[in-house]
Amino acid sequence: MVVIPDIAVVSFGYAVEQPTVAQAQAENTKVMNIFANSLKGFGVDPKDNQTTSYSIYPAYDYANGKSTIRGYAVNQSLNVKIRKLSNVGPIIASAGTVGLNQVNGISFTVDNIETYRAQARVEALKNARSKADALANVVGI
Repeated sequence: MVVIPDIAVVSFGYAVEQPTVAQAQAENTKVMNIFANSLKGFGVDPKDNQTTSYSIYPAYDYANGKSTIRGYAVNQSLNVKIRKLSNVGPIIASAGTVGLNQVNGISFTVDNIETYRAQARVEALKNARSKADALANVVGI
């Protein structure tokens, strides 16, 4: 059974470094919200957006054997399910336009995969039954 993908899932992210955690969080939230709002213009339902990671960590400078904190980095990733495949390219382009600096792992799949798995199991059982009947006929059972 061959199933043609009907959705794409793309991971988008934004990493930013600022002098304070609050500044880094504010900028990250602002840019990610702009992107999330832009997705609505492509017909992406907000329920098809899922934050998959969010991290805050210090950024260091190293000089003369010493490390000093120069600021803080915030990194956030969002998985987006794109149901209209012709929008994949334009959505990726819009991510760059709003300032996102990470695009990872584009995958194409089907939305209701279990429906196709069930159909494949039925076809496999019919095929197995047909082969069993043919073998039984050869040996006279």
